[in-house]
Amino acid sequence: MAEFEMTTISGEKIWVVDQAGMTSNNQCLDEGLLDITDRKLMEDLLTMNERRFRNMIENVSDLILVVNREGKFLYVSPSVYKKLNYPVDEFSKHTILHYINPNDRQTISDILSGNLAMDGFYEISVQHSSGQFIMYEFRASLLDEHNVHEGIVLNARNVSERVKARNELQLNLQREQELNRQKSHFISTVSHEFKTPITTISLNTQMLTKNITQGQHDKVQVNIDRIVSAEKRLIALLNEVALISRDQSGMLQFNPEPWDLHLLLDDLLEHISYLIQSNVKVIIRRGVNRQVYMDNSLLLHIAGNLLSNAVKYTPKESKVFFSLTAQGNELEVMVKDHGVGIPAKELEFLFQPYFRASNSKDYKGSGLGLSIVKRCVDLHRGQISIESKENSGTTARCLIPLDVNSVDGCCSGTR
Repeated sequence: MAEFEMTTISGEKIWVVDQAGMTSNNQCLDEGLLDITDRKLMEDLLTMNERRFRNMIENVSDLILVVNREGKFLYVSPSVYKKLNYPVDEFSKHTILHYINPNDRQTISDILSGNLAMDGFYEISVQHSSGQFIMYEFRASLLDEHNVHEGIVLNARNVSERVKARNELQLNLQREQELNRQKSHFISTVSHEFKTPITTISLNTQMLTKNITQGQHDKVQVNIDRIVSAEKRLIALLNEVALISRDQSGMLQFNPEPWDLHLLLDDLLEHISYLIQSNVKVIIRRGVNRQVYMDNSLLLHIAGNLLSNAVKYTPKESKVFFSLTAQGNELEVMVKDHGVGIPAKELEFLFQPYFRASNSKDYKGSGLGLSIVKRCVDLHRGQISIESKENSGTTARCLIPLDVNSVDGCCSGTR
């Protein structure tokens, strides 16, 4: 039976089908012709909708898959080949599980078996042809035709950026929580550290007054020396707190100046004299005098903290070696002791703020010293190394460039 378009007497275009031999009725324009215009309009509408739907499916950025309960592919949208860069015959070789991150395969299996709700959203990592895994958000629905289950439609949208942003937000939150924890720890630790020199000053001030009143002048100088030593320790603590505050706020500056090496050493020794006057014998080595280019305030933190640790962890009447010497184009700051040492497995954590070795619990300290040293050495573009053996001692060595040109690029100041 032929279908064709014709024009009626009134000029209207209609579609008819030639049905020769059919009895004429009110649907026939002539014997054997049946008006099928409504049917043709419906067919054209369906064809147009199908074309639109296919065009939408072929150009959508989401991955659209149809699989059976076993995970075999029944349909793969063109976007899958485009986004994952697989050849056209790829998906006939494997089930969907082959392309899913092993950590997410159970989720897909549960969707296929019906153990997970079809209308849920599930983040699942899919493998690109390059081997890289990309995070997609999956949603599933049943494909039914005439009440017969034909498969499972999986719609997957790339959510890598969203997941990345969420992870960064969580990381920032964790950092904020860690920062708050460190601040609380810092306040607690520093408060305790300040207590010792303040108590020393208070007690010796009282004793000084008493000894002067009672005429015990031989003890007066002892009280004065203790007060001065405690004062220097207090100033050193205040300087460390100020340095940490400037560093955390991005205001810590590197301001190197030309120094005579021996004058630099004398200036350092004057500031850390309270350490040298301890019950530990500090042996100082001077190298050949020459001009160096250093930030004296940062170098003071380096030498002071290293020497403080050495004196603190070394038995009384033992020796600590301290040297500030020029070695080629570098300034070497070296502190060596024969103290308690550091457990080998803990050496890698030494420069973390607040870290204290497991064998240091009987010694006072904030756990900030070496992290401050590391920061000051980094600002000088230098290097620091720690060699230690438990119960045998520790050697700390800092190498800082002497060449003005090698540090000139970072001399302008802020981090």
